[in-house]
Amino acid sequence: FFEESSLLYSASSDSTLRIWDLRQRNSSHIYKGGGDEIWTASANRNGDQIAVGIGSKVRLWDHRSRKSLFTYDEAHTEDVTQVRFHPKNSSALVTASVDGLMCILDTSKSDLDDLITSVLSIDVSVARLGFAGADADTVWCQTHVEGMQVWSLGSESRVWRVDDMRGVVAAAGPLQPDYL
Repeated sequence: FFEESSLLYSASSDSTLRIWDLRQRNSSHIYKGGGDEIWTASANRNGDQIAVGIGSKVRLWDHRSRKSLFTYDEAHTEDVTQVRFHPKNSSALVTASVDGLMCILDTSKSDLDDLITSVLSIDVSVARLGFAGADADTVWCQTHVEGMQVWSLGSESRVWRVDDMRGVVAAAGPLQPDYL
């Protein structure tokens, strides 16, 4: 969901990304992924770029012209599980994958060789990611084995790591979580 509009983005196993206009209650545009399932999608804060994870690739569209800007296949070796634009920097895109990497891409670069600005080695498959801090200067990720890590974007260093979040939550109080 794009916070400052009435648009909802949905990624699908039928290889489409649909943009829904909630005011008109219909699909306003459909992007085709090229046959592979689209696992994740994100729009930048300006609403002019849309990124998706398709297999091990990241595809970026210009929402204004409806044209594909690039399909990048050098960031990850396995399925991309998350793509998220930075909430303050509309050209910073963080991607995560089953391969245990989070990559930071600069979507303003026209040369694909300059696209990746950082690679963070999580060492285990990444399920979710997000941003934290007043300036969104940290990125967190939850792994598929219920671990959690927090990284500083400025220093590109891990600042916190827990390999068993379920155990941490259970030890902190009366809750016994079944899953995270």
